[in-house]
Amino acid sequence: MAEFAYGPTGHNYHDGHCRNPWNTAHVTGGSSSGSGSSVAARAGFAALGSDTGGSVRLPAAICGITGLKVTYGRVSRAGAMPLSHSMDTVGPLARSAQDCALLLGVLAGADPADLTAAAEPVPDYRARLQVPVKGLRVGIPMSYFTDDMDPGVGAALTESLKALESLGCEIVPVSDVMGDFSNGPASGVGRKLQPAGRRSGDLGFECGGSGLEPGEDRRGPGDPGAGGAPGRRGAPGGPRSGAGARSGQSGDRPCGRP
Repeated sequence: MAEFAYGPTGHNYHDGHCRNPWNTAHVTGGSSSGSGSSVAARAGFAALGSDTGGSVRLPAAICGITGLKVTYGRVSRAGAMPLSHSMDTVGPLARSAQDCALLLGVLAGADPADLTAAAEPVPDYRARLQVPVKGLRVGIPMSYFTDDMDPGVGAALTESLKALESLGCEIVPVSDVMGDFSNGPASGVGRKLQPAGRRSGDLGFECGGSGLEPGEDRRGPGDPGAGGAPGRRGAPGGPRSGAGARSGQSGDRPCGRP
């Protein structure tokens, strides 16, 4: 695992990097890198991870397993490395949603060692997996969400949204997820999420540049290159993740958007 539960790639420069079992040249995602890698490698049935800003979801996605970011207070955090008191959670990583539901039924509940752990009744999560999702609204952030996205990842995202829509979910693109921070952090506070326009059947995503519409520049006046053509944000060094990662790709790339 990454030190102090902090690191989206899962690297550990003191004890050695955790490797993705599908391709050791790719990252595992973090910070719960060891958990994601061990489950994907079938070294264990399941594992625990901590999630503050994606540390269960990232390794689950990159290692091809299932990870659950639980509701705050649903699972005790006693003994876990604290990073952000109001956001830290502990959740399962496993091979399927069924396995995660089974584990959550054991993990959830009150704990005298963690006063934030809710005393609410623990439902049968496995049974709830059979409840139809028809009518649920799925919000998709349209600002920053697709920046520098690999074409293979964009295509997979498009297909996943189509699958949800086929089950009766309503896909709702949402703009201004991050707010406008061009004039300082306070300028983005309190901004409401605004549904973005969407054509019927338009579930594709573009990659690179702004990741959304040609010619759209979301950078603030103080950002490098502001006022010119949209550019790509710099990516951290090191190996890229995902089955579709390729070397030497750059620029604006279509990802299945009509």
